[in-house]
Amino acid sequence: MRGFSSFRSRLLVLVVGLVLLTQTVAFLLVSFANTRNATRQIAADLEVGAGVFRRLIDERSAGLIANARLLSGDFAFKQAFATADRGTILSAMENHLGRIEADVMLLVDPDGHLIASTDPQLKDAPDAAWEGLLARAAENEFGEASGVVEIGGVLQQVTVVPLFTPEPSAWILFGFAIDDDFARSLGKISDVTVLRRDSGSAWHSVASTMTGALRDALVASAQERVALDGSVSTSDLAGEDYVLLSTPLDAHGKQDAVAVLARSLRAELEPYRNLMRSLAVLLGAGLAVAVLAAVLIARGVTRPVLELAQGARRIADGDFAGRMDIPGRDEISALALSFNEMAAGLQDRERVRGLLGKVVSPAIAEELLRRPISLGGEEREVSVLFVDIRGFTARCEGVAPAAILDLLNRYLTRVTQAIEAEGGVVDKYIGDAVMALFGAPLMHSDHAARSVRGALGIRAAVEALNAEFAAEGQPPIAVGVGINTAVVVAGNMGSASRMNYTVIGDGVNIASRVEGLCPFYGAVILVTDATRDAAAGIDFREVDRVRVKGRGEALGIHEPVSASATDPQQYADALALWNARDFARATAAFESLARACPEDGVCAFHARRSARFAVDPPPATWDGVHVHTSK
Repeated sequence: MRGFSSFRSRLLVLVVGLVLLTQTVAFLLVSFANTRNATRQIAADLEVGAGVFRRLIDERSAGLIANARLLSGDFAFKQAFATADRGTILSAMENHLGRIEADVMLLVDPDGHLIASTDPQLKDAPDAAWEGLLARAAENEFGEASGVVEIGGVLQQVTVVPLFTPEPSAWILFGFAIDDDFARSLGKISDVTVLRRDSGSAWHSVASTMTGALRDALVASAQERVALDGSVSTSDLAGEDYVLLSTPLDAHGKQDAVAVLARSLRAELEPYRNLMRSLAVLLGAGLAVAVLAAVLIARGVTRPVLELAQGARRIADGDFAGRMDIPGRDEISALALSFNEMAAGLQDRERVRGLLGKVVSPAIAEELLRRPISLGGEEREVSVLFVDIRGFTARCEGVAPAAILDLLNRYLTRVTQAIEAEGGVVDKYIGDAVMALFGAPLMHSDHAARSVRGALGIRAAVEALNAEFAAEGQPPIAVGVGINTAVVVAGNMGSASRMNYTVIGDGVNIASRVEGLCPFYGAVILVTDATRDAAAGIDFREVDRVRVKGRGEALGIHEPVSASATDPQQYADALALWNARDFARATAAFESLARACPEDGVCAFHARRSARFAVDPPPATWDGVHVHTSK
């Protein structure tokens, strides 16, 4: 299998395969054409043979009728018949039978009853055997008829004429047995087999020029087709194909006796065998030439191709310094030159990618390298995430700058990992704050859900980091995450000499404002209505309806249920009391939840606000929206 995967072996197989395929197709087409032409020729010959066969049958019938007419007008025979003596009549019949050279002669009265027969075994033959033939003779103006009937179990070609004394007083029947001699006498062009169908529709051979095995195979073939309709067909007889054509023996009677003309297809194809042998020799010679040519071509191509493959593997391993040296002026040399130029370009690109990847997000760096760099952008729906450390300025007081930088690097590393784990990209670091994008530049249809899962990942990362700080004797940090989903403008912003891939728009400002509300509500993660509606598969609880600074339109803010240990239903019941302005009961409900879950800052906030409103309720016209006047 390894050898077949090489270029040399595949080229050899390709060339040899094409030659072999074309030669084989040509061989098969010629063979098919020869077979088809032979079959057509045999069919035409059989049609001619069938016509000759019918003419011979008709000529024999005409001869029998002529001889029978002589007998019916013979005075001596009429005198013998007039004696009504069976022995006298039979003697006269045997005398005439020898002259006509028929196999049997019968004398039948006008009602069809047998008077005498030259074959003693036919004395008990049923009248129905010749009933149809007599009916046709009665309808003939001369009272004559001929046909094929079975008499005494033997298929006979029978001629009927009337005996006039001077009125028609009997019927004279002459019969010739249809046997192998009969078939041989008619088989001028092809093999002839006479088949007879019994009452059960089964065919039997009664005469044939074919050997026993071929005859049996022909009968079996006829059994499969049940009825022989006179069409040309091809059948396998004893392992050899024969072309067959059937023709009825009696054109006027029932089609229960047919002659099947057969010709061997193999014998007809014998003249074509030399042509096929010549084609086989040409096929072998062409195949040998193809193998030799393929080997020579493969030798000239394999070496430079292998060198190119080795160079490609070095580039895949990150080594862009190697260059191909393949002399010549053919296509492979041109390919090597292009390969060297590509390696140089990739080396420059990788250097730029490495620098960009250290300054901006790898996804943004890839976006900048993927398309022409120009100012401008496009509208796109994204989810914008802001995360910030609470009280970071106070935390830095009296702390060495190196320690602050170490804390920030550890914190930003964990936050970045959580964002990128959900397919988000870091747009920028703003001191201790991080702005991240979900849905740009990498497009995700579920960017809202990804942003919420990223926020939950940030929360888990900060908890793990605080455990490390506790082990080191450092105070913990607290963060707030705000998310908003909106249509913004994404693209390269800045000047022609210095650009930055980012997003701008009102939706970005809202995300920043929502992040600033986290300490006010005691929440770690807050999202807007738009994010909640777009984040399929994530459950939220409503926190408040607010107007942030700089916006007159109210918006809802929500917290992922998974970010709180409080029972969602109990929280929903308490919030329903708040919305119903039952501040006293809402206070009791939220205080109970806050005591059960002290880390739930949102419940503590609602408990404080409900208690204040229970003492000093808002006016009846209040719309339930909390107005924030600071960022």
